[in-house]
Amino acid sequence: MNLERYFLFYFMKLASALDNNPDGVYNHYKRGNVAVRSKPTATNGTCREFETDVMVGDISRKMKGTACRVNNEWELKELYR
Repeated sequence: MNLERYFLFYFMKLASALDNNPDGVYNHYKRGNVAVRSKPTATNGTCREFETDVMVGDISRKMKGTACRVNNEWELKELYR
């Protein structure tokens, strides 16, 4: 299993949700045995709190955190389960 590839999908989908979705609205992605679901939950200036679910095969992880826009890119400030 190439975990680096899955992390790339995860971060691309999370960034898309942070860029485009209003608070509380999920962004969904599924390809093969990988599924990612992300939503911003709160916005505070250039920072957004988020929740995301990642499933690879039968392994599932739910994560929450905060990301902030810095130099037009999202930087993770907090990440926890």
